[in-house]
Amino acid sequence: MILADVRSFWGQTVRTMPVVALLLAHPLPAHPDEAPCASPQRLAAAEALVPDLLLWISSHSEYDHAATPEPQIAFCRAGDRVQYEGTWIVTDNDLRGAYDLKNRRVWLVLPWSDVDPMAVSTLLHELVHHLQFAETSWPCTAAAEWEAYSLQHLWLEERGIASGFDLPQIRLRSRCPVDVHP
Repeated sequence: MILADVRSFWGQTVRTMPVVALLLAHPLPAHPDEAPCASPQRLAAAEALVPDLLLWISSHSEYDHAATPEPQIAFCRAGDRVQYEGTWIVTDNDLRGAYDLKNRRVWLVLPWSDVDPMAVSTLLHELVHHLQFAETSWPCTAAAEWEAYSLQHLWLEERGIASGFDLPQIRLRSRCPVDVHP
């Protein structure tokens, strides 16, 4: 699962991972009447940011944003059921964004605002994942987190905003599991 929380995914939200893992293991029934929640204005504001954010990512990485179609953007609230990776999960209060590789969709959790740099950096983080998985093979999804958080941190830093990320912890948690046999 590819998640981003601008406060520190590996610090403050690590306690939610068992809940998310449990929901993924025991998916909720699909409800076809459920739709992403957001005003058309908020969706248009997020979509308007995507080209500039993709350009920024390309200029600060090896990714070619022009080679990858833009992802869908969708919104939800904490507690909403959303389709993620072919199943239904319930979002929680610590989740700020997620990238659904299967559907090429960025989920942003409300409240979200295009004038809040921390919220915009969540969108940037998820767009990094969009480019990462379109253009690179990763040994595990966790390995992609370090680069996404590093770019998000840099974007915020360029705007004079402290990310608050525990980068050493993120680096440590971004390693792929290793099978150790005696």
